[in-house]
Amino acid sequence: MKASEIRTRLVEHGDFKIVIMDAPCNDNSEKYVNELKAFGVTDLVRTCEPTYSPAKFEKEGIQVHEMMFPDGAAPPPELIQKWNDLICERYRSKDPDKSGIVAVHCVAGLGRAPVMAAVALIELTAMDPMDAVEQIRERQKGAINARQLKFLQSYKRMMKKSHCHCKCAVM
Repeated sequence: MKASEIRTRLVEHGDFKIVIMDAPCNDNSEKYVNELKAFGVTDLVRTCEPTYSPAKFEKEGIQVHEMMFPDGAAPPPELIQKWNDLICERYRSKDPDKSGIVAVHCVAGLGRAPVMAAVALIELTAMDPMDAVEQIRERQKGAINARQLKFLQSYKRMMKKSHCHCKCAVM
């Protein structure tokens, strides 16, 4: 893929939307900013090593969050907690100024980012893990490796209907 090309995949379930993408670089970050703004993205989560400066995104009102973990692996529990806090705040906030849409990326948009999106689907929509994987794979062919699939199959939802860990209400 050329640096000028960009790849974003919008995953939707009811009112829930999340964007999965490959890693921007400094040469194409402006194109990503425009694409993400068109989706209404307020937060960008980086799960891989930095390949761009977050300055262009943050200048345009898209907050960049660092949540790196090894390629091909499942996210560690402390990162899952940080992720769940963010998605709860953005998708279930009673304060309209804190609500938004999250985009998540890894290097190619095939492993780490889809796993995090699947966790969000499981947490926020109470979707079955295999249904979440299927929905993501419909939008991103080849997503989620065997080790990550095993993690998702055994993933237990942390947010309950009545509350999130971040004290937001899940409806």
